[in-house]
Amino acid sequence: MKIYIVGAGRMGRALAGLLQKSGHALTGLSNRTPHGASLSSRATGLEAHVGVAPPIPKDTELIWFAVPDDQIASCASRLWQENGLSADAVLAHGSGALPSSILRDAAPGVAAVGSAHPLQAFSGGEADIEAACQAWWFVGGESIGASTLVTLLTPCVAHVGRIEDEARALYHGAAVLASNGLVALASWAAQAMDAAGLSKDEGLQALIPLIRGTLDNLEERGLPDAQTGPICRGDHRIVQSHLDAFQERASGLDAPYRLLATELVELARRAATADPNDLALITRMLQPKTMKD
Repeated sequence: MKIYIVGAGRMGRALAGLLQKSGHALTGLSNRTPHGASLSSRATGLEAHVGVAPPIPKDTELIWFAVPDDQIASCASRLWQENGLSADAVLAHGSGALPSSILRDAAPGVAAVGSAHPLQAFSGGEADIEAACQAWWFVGGESIGASTLVTLLTPCVAHVGRIEDEARALYHGAAVLASNGLVALASWAAQAMDAAGLSKDEGLQALIPLIRGTLDNLEERGLPDAQTGPICRGDHRIVQSHLDAFQERASGLDAPYRLLATELVELARRAATADPNDLALITRMLQPKTMKD
């Protein structure tokens, strides 16, 4: 299949490498800045066009938009109006949150539209191609568009699933919780380390192996069994010491701790790892003071 990638940033370059590795022909790629185009050229060995309305070769079968979400519709519309996209072309975007119908509205005469989003965070380095291979990709869109993407991706990625357009915002919200939420959680933990006497940078570096070990537990043991620590043991005295320390030395972290710990109690109940009476006591301890009063 002949494919053009519009917006070869981190995800676009990873996608280009994935497709090249799988034997697909790229008819071209583009980036809105000269610097980005240069990075894309070095990564793929192809000349990258600079700008948001590149000249798409007429024999291109799939045009994939890997631009920021708020630019997808305008880029597709401009290409449709200025470049006379083929009526046989399939358009796809890589957004996790937006429906594929935005491409149909922007380019009403193309053959089909679809979307394919990787559940992966790309760093911009050489490891991104393998990361794209190992990712789960979720496809949606019109029947022909979605089936085209499923056929394209299935041989070369870990898993291809379907997400309907009406569920994409919730699906993407889940992805943000897992990915960016982890970044926020690491930031809170680093702040607590700072309050304990380490610098934030040193604290983060100390926490990263622990985070990796937890991810390994999640992969190997799943939910609810991946949890370790005082809550899964029902150790209410340790939990109380945490609450006291946060209130005394890092009061801004008290509310996040209570929120996360409440979910950990529910996981501990499901896993049946602690005395229910101890978990009930921890639940009362975790309630904000106004609720306890």
